[in-house]
Amino acid sequence: MHSLHSFILVSIVSLIHGLTPDALSSPGTSRRRLFQQLGFAVAAPLLSVIAPPPSCLALDFDSFINKELESDANESKLTDDAALCRFGQPSKGTGDACIRAGLSTKRAAGGVDAFGYVDRGNFERCEIDYQVINGKYEKVTTCGEKQ
Repeated sequence: MHSLHSFILVSIVSLIHGLTPDALSSPGTSRRRLFQQLGFAVAAPLLSVIAPPPSCLALDFDSFINKELESDANESKLTDDAALCRFGQPSKGTGDACIRAGLSTKRAAGGVDAFGYVDRGNFERCEIDYQVINGKYEKVTTCGEKQ
């Protein structure tokens, strides 16, 4: 690999010295020779980029595949209750399966738990009233139980 890079470097330097303005303006230089040299000058850097890397930088695909297969084999199988809890439609049976499997009944998305109950938060009913205070109407909001 090192010899390829040194060959390319020597080739580029010799091309640069060969394409001086005097050499280009001389009558003996043909266009065909000029384009051949320019083509090689363009191709040489591309070859250094496209050239395969040394074997020490290669990936070890066999060990990667073996590691992935081992991790798949070590993954535990879901019990019927755990599978129903994770993938089942929210219902009383699904909630009971979650409890038997020892899993949480809360779901990741939405507000519906495994039993099918929707958590809508805590709401209070409020009443708005306008009272006369110091000769002006002011808005008074009363929430919770009436007093």
